[in-house]
Amino acid sequence: MQIDQLTPAGLAGLREPLLDLYGRCFSGPPWNENLTEIYLDVVDKHLADPGLTVFAARAGTDLIGVIYGWPAPAEVPDTPFHRSLPASALPHVVAPAVGVAELMVHPDHQGKGIGRELLTRYMKQHSAGWLVTHPDAPARALYDSAGWQRGEQFRNQRDEPRVFYFHQAEKGW
Repeated sequence: MQIDQLTPAGLAGLREPLLDLYGRCFSGPPWNENLTEIYLDVVDKHLADPGLTVFAARAGTDLIGVIYGWPAPAEVPDTPFHRSLPASALPHVVAPAVGVAELMVHPDHQGKGIGRELLTRYMKQHSAGWLVTHPDAPARALYDSAGWQRGEQFRNQRDEPRVFYFHQAEKGW
């Protein structure tokens, strides 16, 4: 396995493998999403966000994991997503934190430390971070064991259950 930091253009060049990975990671429980075509539009929006940081894990030429996100803004944005967050989360979604937009590991490669390594590399240069996941997502065990603090459970803008996580490193990663 090899993990590399990619540019946004590098991530854009992985559209088909990324779409396949997304489908494999989120089509089953607890997500049960059928949004793979919509995800391509979401990725395009993510690629346009300034400061995008990407790490990708490969086994040979196969994409087996990816994490990406960007620095949080100075103020909480006025978006449907941010309005759905619990008030206790709001202090954690602004600078100097970074947001984790996606962390995906191919189901055949889960439980082998790939997600932990991706998360560690992504957070290495940052003192704080945040993410949102499904309350029944298996990745919660990773976040809990990696020292992330579980915040409140809430319902997002699509009325789906989610849980907020944040991390503040005392001495960095």
